[in-house]
Amino acid sequence: MPEKVELMLKDYKDSDYDNITIPTNINHFIEKGIKQKKVENKKKWRKRMPSIAACILFLLLITAIRISPAFANYLSHIPGLEYIVKIVRFDKGLQLAIENKYIQPIGASLTRGNTTLTVDSIIVDESRIVLFYSVQQNGKTEETFLHSPIIRNQDGEEISGRHGNPGMIDFGITPDFHLSSTVTLETAIYGPPSSWKIDIPVDLDKVHLKDMYVVNDSITFNNDRINIKQFVMYPTMAELDIEFHEGNKYEIFGFKNLRITDGKKEWGHISNGTFSYILSDNSIRYNMQSGFFTYPQKLFLEADGIYALKKEEAEVVVDLQNKKILRAPDDRLELEVVEEDNHFWLKFRVPVYDDGRQYFPFRSRFEDSKGRVFESNTLRVTEYEGNVYNYYYIRKNPLMDNIITVKIIHYPNLIEKPIKVRIK
Repeated sequence: MPEKVELMLKDYKDSDYDNITIPTNINHFIEKGIKQKKVENKKKWRKRMPSIAACILFLLLITAIRISPAFANYLSHIPGLEYIVKIVRFDKGLQLAIENKYIQPIGASLTRGNTTLTVDSIIVDESRIVLFYSVQQNGKTEETFLHSPIIRNQDGEEISGRHGNPGMIDFGITPDFHLSSTVTLETAIYGPPSSWKIDIPVDLDKVHLKDMYVVNDSITFNNDRINIKQFVMYPTMAELDIEFHEGNKYEIFGFKNLRITDGKKEWGHISNGTFSYILSDNSIRYNMQSGFFTYPQKLFLEADGIYALKKEEAEVVVDLQNKKILRAPDDRLELEVVEEDNHFWLKFRVPVYDDGRQYFPFRSRFEDSKGRVFESNTLRVTEYEGNVYNYYYIRKNPLMDNIITVKIIHYPNLIEKPIKVRIK
């Protein structure tokens, strides 16, 4: 059986498995095979069952969700980890990390009453800890989120986690957090208190893998300049640092179809939509999927355009008394003002991005016509009948006049410009 699996993997490696054609009469062959096996000796069936099950799982994985055959084969032979395939199917970087055995099996459990929490495995590098877990209730596996999960190191420093899917928690490693040979997951199941604690060993020899490329190249558009500072590739993710020139006339919100390629094939789309955070007033960091284990000979940053507005247009001026917009970037932004006893709800209908992602376009702080600064502490996004609405809550204040200005921080105003910058 191992020899056959290796031959299958070699065949698939040499082919384009993303375009595999599944026969329309596949059910006929499956049913025929099942009928043939029913007449075989039951003892022989029991002996072959583990190998047959592994092959069936392997084929289901590569045909059902179009993942790497090597990745599917690796996980199909590790009991209890099959669910990870479903979780990471959209992240090529994590798939490659697992395929290259960068995942660390753990299998540490804690049982209380009829509930068992198990940390099945982790993937760790200098940028993040990806933790895979399972919960069993009365012997049955349940898909559930953990509450307020944190990782604590041996010095007591902690980092918070966020869920992508049930069964996976992503912990971003901050500069003031130091990995230790043992860390502790602290969390709650089915609500507080956070009383579940599981110690997790970490193989520190694997943690420090990374490739860093200093780029220091520029993109220009409409006489504005964007500096590509550096690109760091870890096993689980990549980081792209970008700096906007202080003298720019445009407020830049992002890029259309930002990606990393090797010149032919792209593998570095931003994971799960745009994930970025501000480093300083003029610098931003994009987190992207990693191609660390592809060992590319060349690397390029590519995009199809830039989302931006002229700085004087990157704001909305609203007359609260007359409940109307006085100034906006364009007529795609519409407003309905709902006034109640002690507050206003500003209901904006906003234009949508090409990829349909939801976003909130406004900064929470706003100014009145006297330059006094106030804060909106409630921001909401909803979608209805193909339209996206943003709700902006303003508490009435006797010191605030009726004309307010709100800064725009995201807006799908596209400046078409093909971008290609050599990284490696």
